[in-house]
Amino acid sequence: MKHFDPLEIEISALDARLTEFGGDAETRLDLWGLLGRFPKALSTLREHILAGRLQGNIYYIRDRGCFIGILSEATALERAKICCSYAEGPLTPCEKWCLSLRPGQTPANNRKVALTLEMVDLWARAYG
Repeated sequence: MKHFDPLEIEISALDARLTEFGGDAETRLDLWGLLGRFPKALSTLREHILAGRLQGNIYYIRDRGCFIGILSEATALERAKICCSYAEGPLTPCEKWCLSLRPGQTPANNRKVALTLEMVDLWARAYG
């Protein structure tokens, strides 16, 4: 009899729910790749998500921004150091996911933001 890992089952279920907003496993893996590069910024990203301070159409202004902007601000890195692979070429799956997120949207009032937080929290459980 095959053993099923509960975390793998949860990840598969999340990937299926992401399709509601045009996301998929590739979206999750792209975000997880960013979190893997900048794990110390996890708590800052969570705070921004919970407070409704994601804004996917800007890099970072004052207290809000996209995933990459928030992660770079939280780790005190210059934009070029974190964004070099994002500056050219088509949008990554993670960037596409974040693009429609706006200030004021929180996990409590927006399903896409709730799924975003779920992706972050699953990464923390699996790798954090």
